[in-house]
Amino acid sequence: MDEKAPSLRAVVVTAMIGALAAAVLWTFVLFAYVFPRQWATSPGSEAIDALFWYAAGATLVLLATLLAVNLRWNARRDIHVAQFWVGVGLGAGGVAAVALTATLAENLSFATTPLVVAVEVAVAAALVTGGVAAGASVWLHAADGPVHTR
Repeated sequence: MDEKAPSLRAVVVTAMIGALAAAVLWTFVLFAYVFPRQWATSPGSEAIDALFWYAAGATLVLLATLLAVNLRWNARRDIHVAQFWVGVGLGAGGVAAVALTATLAENLSFATTPLVVAVEVAVAAALVTGGVAAGASVWLHAADGPVHTR
């Protein structure tokens, strides 16, 4: 095992960098490639394919997050435990984010003003980051006892 255990902050920052990179890439792919072709070929079918595109994006974000954690701490013997708990935390935060932002969107009549979108993105980011932090904390407690804060 490494001489110095990773800090909670380092694990969360690393995981969120991977998640953010994947989310930006996926947003670009959707708006530059997928949506224009879909709207041109079958307008009105957006709701049918939305679940597929959401699941594909969520999978990409999960894989990129776990890859970032793996690349940073692959020398640790317990990297599989780290990936498991960070993945569980990311998934739990993502599910909570979907539930809360969907409820918020419905209560705001699915408004797409910049302020509403910013609030939904901020809520989702906070819940996902919290989930990753909870998962990372479980890993660090299991691996090295108390969580290192620096």
